[in-house]
Amino acid sequence: ANETDPVSPALQMSEIAPILLGPAGLLLLLLLFGNAYTSEKEQQTLLTLRTQPLRRRELLLAKYAGLLTVTFFYLVFVAIGGWVIPVVFGDTFNDLLYPKFLETGDSFALIPVWQHLLNATILFLAAGAFLFALLLLIGTQLRSSFSTIMLTGFLTMIGVVLTEALPITQTPWNPFQFFRADRFLTEIPSNPIWLYAISAFLWSVLLLAATIFLREGERSLFKSAEELKPYYKGKMTHLRPVWNN
Repeated sequence: ANETDPVSPALQMSEIAPILLGPAGLLLLLLLFGNAYTSEKEQQTLLTLRTQPLRRRELLLAKYAGLLTVTFFYLVFVAIGGWVIPVVFGDTFNDLLYPKFLETGDSFALIPVWQHLLNATILFLAAGAFLFALLLLIGTQLRSSFSTIMLTGFLTMIGVVLTEALPITQTPWNPFQFFRADRFLTEIPSNPIWLYAISAFLWSVLLLAATIFLREGERSLFKSAEELKPYYKGKMTHLRPVWNN
């Protein structure tokens, strides 16, 4: 088999997994579907939904389930693309037991490629579950889709950077460790993969509970010009020239 330009579907997906099942894939999903809840506020449809016999908790859980469903279909799309491209453009061989090389320092290990793909999928789902739970929490407190997406991405980036800088935090119980899968999936695992799945479940439940119990907010990160009040204490405000000061 040619490992430099693999034509095995399993090896092809193993090569593209760090990209499409990593931070780039999560960023794409965040940009495309990050306004799933805040768009209801911006279009004033949230007020209409409140007149229906639908509890706020049910709406939030439905939105979260929809985001997870989108993540699942994204995985299906990646799997189909990674499998079809080698079949169409090359002489393929199908061997899910093909060895994947892992190395940590002077130690190395071999695992079947199917196990590597399964680990990458679990970590991607874990990162997506946490990311969208965080997105909903922030979205219920802000009124702008742009602000929500920006703040969610910024907090996630800060968390990943701090995790990268502090090795002591690189544990399965740190949710930002999920976003570093491309860094440690090529190393000999120090923790079982199911710990990451449990951690993602617990963090998602915690964030969703906070989202449900916190009151709806209408905050804004950026105060636009049209939000400035024309009157202050009953008097009209004026812009004073800088050179008069």
